Amino acid sequence: MKHTMSSDSGEVANHAGKRPRLDSVFPTIQGPLTDVKHDEQLWYPDGNIILVAKGVGFRVYRGLLADRSEVFRDLFSVPQPPDDETVDGCPIVHLSDTDIALREFLLVLLRGKRYSQEDDPELDLLSFRIRLAHKYGVTSLLEASVSKLKALYPSRLAVWQSMRHTFSPRAITAVNLAHLTGTLTVLPAALYCCCQLPDATLLRGATHPDGSNDCLNQDDLLKCIGGKVYFAQEQMQTICFLFLRGEASCSHRCPSKPSCKGIFNKIHSKALARAWERDTIAWAMEPWDDILNKFDPRRHRPDSPNMLCVACMKRIDEMIEEHFTSMWDGLPYHLGVTLDDTDKWSQSGTEE
Repeated sequence: MKHTMSSDSGEVANHAGKRPRLDSVFPTIQGPLTDVKHDEQLWYPDGNIILVAKGVGFRVYRGLLADRSEVFRDLFSVPQPPDDETVDGCPIVHLSDTDIALREFLLVLLRGKRYSQEDDPELDLLSFRIRLAHKYGVTSLLEASVSKLKALYPSRLAVWQSMRHTFSPRAITAVNLAHLTGTLTVLPAALYCCCQLPDATLLRGATHPDGSNDCLNQDDLLKCIGGKVYFAQEQMQTICFLFLRGEASCSHRCPSKPSCKGIFNKIHSKALARAWERDTIAWAMEPWDDILNKFDPRRHRPDSPNMLCVACMKRIDEMIEEHFTSMWDGLPYHLGVTLDDTDKWSQSGTEE
């Protein structure tokens, strides 16, 4: 049994709907078998099938693979010619996956390896799990892994605000995984994160430990180019609306408007300085706590100088929350993402 599996995007898309014919997914290889290096973690002496990826062999159990993967189940149900080449008496299946990705997939499938996002900051392992679970028809693993992705790029504003955001190339990986699995609610937050990346990073993409690379397609690149401009403009308008309107920025209950007006001018200057930083110019959805906390009387002694009054502080908090809610509701539209049910995007609550 000497086969190879193609992993191009066309076949992945087919598997998401109608499954491709096995002879197109596992075309026969012609020529002699090259030397196979035994994988250190997944080579069982009593295994009865050898999967080969990038010259690394994984000797595992045919029955377990068939039980967990519909693609392998279909493959093993097809009678094989008696003269197929073997190694140590085991049939060979050649796969086009990398050995690193296949190892992660098999460790989950056969040993129940748990996922820890803390150990996977750039989503390399999550990407391997989702791509191979999708490709080989392992529904339970796919659903569990996609739920991890949705938790990192939520559709609920309250969840987003409770998170510490990391803007790195992993957002590019998240965008492509969302497209692959049809998880469209991941796209707005993931594309927003992509808009925070340097242009060079957007073009280079995200490189994984196995040498594979995730790049944005042309449509998503255009969305990010437009998004960067929109979010930068929106941030500047917000700064002026919140902090540069003189006494109009103050609460009508403010007991010391001249003082608070002067403090709002200071906040405006600091907000502008932050907005003009290269890495923060498109921070339209990021909190202002790093600036506002310095002028919040609820966080300092009552007699501390240069504090807003409590009434003005509460009013600014309310205005910022209204702004973020409006921005979040419009995020899919401004990033060109069409959702089946936009109400689910804007509702409060936790991720499903």
